[in-house]
Amino acid sequence: KTTLSNSNDRDSPSASMILGADLVLSENQMTPRTRIVHSMPKSSNAISGEDCNLSPDEIAELTRLQQQSFNPVGRSSHLEREKLWDLRYQILDRSDLLPAFIMGMQWKNSDRVNEMYALLDLWKVPEPSQALLLLDRRFMDPKVRAYAIHCLEDLDDEELSLYMLQLCQQLKFENHIDSALSRFLLRRSLRSKNLIGHIFYWQLQSEVHNIDVKRRFVILLQIYIRNCGKHRIELGRQVFVMKRLEAIAEQVCLQPSKSERLSKLRELLAEVVLPTEFQLPLNPHLRVTGIVVDKCRVMESKKKPLWLTLVNAEEGADNIVLMLKVGDDLRQDALIMQLLRVMNRLWQKEGLDMQMQLYDCISTGDERGLLQVVLNSSTIGSVLLHHTDKNKSKINSGSIFRKLSSAMKAMGDFTVIKEWIKEQVVKHLEDDEGNAIPDEDIEEEMKKRTDNFIISTAAYCVASYVLGL
Repeated sequence: KTTLSNSNDRDSPSASMILGADLVLSENQMTPRTRIVHSMPKSSNAISGEDCNLSPDEIAELTRLQQQSFNPVGRSSHLEREKLWDLRYQILDRSDLLPAFIMGMQWKNSDRVNEMYALLDLWKVPEPSQALLLLDRRFMDPKVRAYAIHCLEDLDDEELSLYMLQLCQQLKFENHIDSALSRFLLRRSLRSKNLIGHIFYWQLQSEVHNIDVKRRFVILLQIYIRNCGKHRIELGRQVFVMKRLEAIAEQVCLQPSKSERLSKLRELLAEVVLPTEFQLPLNPHLRVTGIVVDKCRVMESKKKPLWLTLVNAEEGADNIVLMLKVGDDLRQDALIMQLLRVMNRLWQKEGLDMQMQLYDCISTGDERGLLQVVLNSSTIGSVLLHHTDKNKSKINSGSIFRKLSSAMKAMGDFTVIKEWIKEQVVKHLEDDEGNAIPDEDIEEEMKKRTDNFIISTAAYCVASYVLGL
């Protein structure tokens, strides 16, 4: 078993420690098998054929074919694919049609394939979001995938971070470990270690338990750790902290009662030794200096996640509150939150502030991960229960009937949420002496909050529909 620690840096964590994996490969097992580089320069303008005028019917047909090509139910027919080929010189200025065009290729026809390669440099360069389609596993040609990576080079770090989840997942479908995609991710990770490198490490680390991709991901992680300098020390601290907290979570879950779980949690947290300062896998911008033990607790949901309150390293900043889950796969949660961020960014580009309150979520390993807790918030369920429980002296908080009746009453009473918002406004504006608040102040704040609620609800309704929730 060969580790990758630098002999000149003996205090830094070894690769085997940071990876937390049994498989650590030697250098001679990482010989590149192929090198795929799209070296041709980008063309800013498409070179179209002599007749680039399309009739309205042809434009409508091309739009239909574009949508049909990615339809998981029905596939384009041979005649439809031939239609795209016949119009290839007339659609060179339609970057959105490039994925559909390539998908309809006859890969057994070498003449057509070679012509398609030549057309790539004549085609209008796709936007990064369009180029991402060419990294789908249905596009396995190395030159096409290299071209897609070529189109992603201009992404800045913030925008690239939005798509790291998909890009890291697509590493599973590359023909070889050494590919244009793996080189691109390694290059950008080493260029921006604290953002892209952080995300790259944890995206791969969260799936090294998967036997199908373990060897591939471990090799890529080794390459990154070897070349990331001092960042591997920071990653080592994060892995160390996560292992300690996960071990505590596993012990706490074994306790039979709620009080024993809480007692055990606080006992173990008081004894654990952590670095004086460290980053969180959840967000590379957050640094922590300790744990507020008396504010930590065990949630009583099925998997008994830990509610952890951490001391923010930034002077004067609020404590960081997060949830640690062990025994729950958070990859789907992380995907949903990532897609919501992409949607929110698209709205912001159009000048729309949809008042979305998004939280961080990360999977750090096999059925374990971290969730950011949104403080000072109430669920719709708690608002409905608050309305139903008014003027009641005895309440059975665990009654399913109570919860259902609250929801049924709210369905016929559209003032429930409005009344609740007004209560929050009055509490917010009320001074220490309890003096009366001018009606105009209440109305102004009510309008602001009601508008925020309506706008954000519209955004989440659209996003939920698109995601099929």
